[in-house]
Amino acid sequence: DVLIMMASSEDGDLRACVAEALGKIGGDKALNTLIGMKTDPSYLVRLKRVIGLGEIGGDKAYNALKEMMNDEDLMPNLPEALGKVGGEKALRLFIQMKDSGSGSFRAHVAGELAKIDSVRAFEVLVSMKDDESELVRRHVTLGLGEIGGDKALDVLRTMKTDNEPWVRKYVASSLGKIGGDKAFDALLTMKNDIDPYVEERVR
Repeated sequence: DVLIMMASSEDGDLRACVAEALGKIGGDKALNTLIGMKTDPSYLVRLKRVIGLGEIGGDKAYNALKEMMNDEDLMPNLPEALGKVGGEKALRLFIQMKDSGSGSFRAHVAGELAKIDSVRAFEVLVSMKDDESELVRRHVTLGLGEIGGDKALDVLRTMKTDNEPWVRKYVASSLGKIGGDKAFDALLTMKNDIDPYVEERVR
């Protein structure tokens, strides 16, 4: 209760510390207090609020995060928070995010999609494999490597001729992570890559 009272302090740095602590403590009181800090004038407080809501999770936290979809200042931090919430609801917001923002932002979305264990999340991740941003495509390959399996392997095989060497290097790494005969055969086709760093990774 003392911590909750401190959420109204005039000291912005103190309020930020309170928001961070509330996220770690969790529970209904902490969640309701974080929700109530929505319009705090301090960016740092609002940032800690986003992180805290992700830590606590649940429907109320999800709804509070959803309200920030149009907040340009906080949007870059939403993918990680939503990733902690997880589930189909988070996936719905990721679908809205995957074509917006900077390449760095979309790369974060791709990274979080790979953590959701569902067919739809996999399909959305695969839909980002031709993104104009090299960084996004790299994160897609990393995600596929984490997911593993024949379907991920099939997608990686289509990306091994990407025009960016760094993407091909990540493809080789993910193929190696998945392992097995099919992945080995795919790697063999990359052993004479024109980029020495890709060739080195294959070996």
